[in-house]
Amino acid sequence: MRFPPFFFVASILRRGAPSSLTKMSWSSTSTTENPKFLPKQVNDYVLNVGFRETSIAKELRLVTANHPRGIMMGDPGEAAMFSVLLPAIGAKRVIEVGVFTGYSTLIMAQALGPEGKILALDINEDFVSIGKPYWQKANVSDRIDLRIAPAGETLQQ
Repeated sequence: MRFPPFFFVASILRRGAPSSLTKMSWSSTSTTENPKFLPKQVNDYVLNVGFRETSIAKELRLVTANHPRGIMMGDPGEAAMFSVLLPAIGAKRVIEVGVFTGYSTLIMAQALGPEGKILALDINEDFVSIGKPYWQKANVSDRIDLRIAPAGETLQQ
């Protein structure tokens, strides 16, 4: 099955962020106030103007932050930015490579609305299974096409 063009979500900020923006700590994954990868001004604007984290998303964020590998979670500031950016550009489809527990997936599925679709790619069902109940609780699981396989293989289909 080939997929039509998608808004591709990659970890460019993680790979290309200057060292001044990559302050990484356990507290930054459990709060939306200490950004790991976004300039503080951008983070503050998104949080103050456009982002309202749902109680279900907050619950998943905190569960993920307490996971032994919680540092792998997407930055809450990035998730907030996606929640503002995706509707602003009219995105209806997203490819997410690397889901972990699905916190960012949940935020993006909520931002895309009922007609949106996410192709979520990961290789570890164990981590993803942590977030699946939250996707169901938030009524967005029907928007998420999860594929457990190497992303390169899945994207070639």
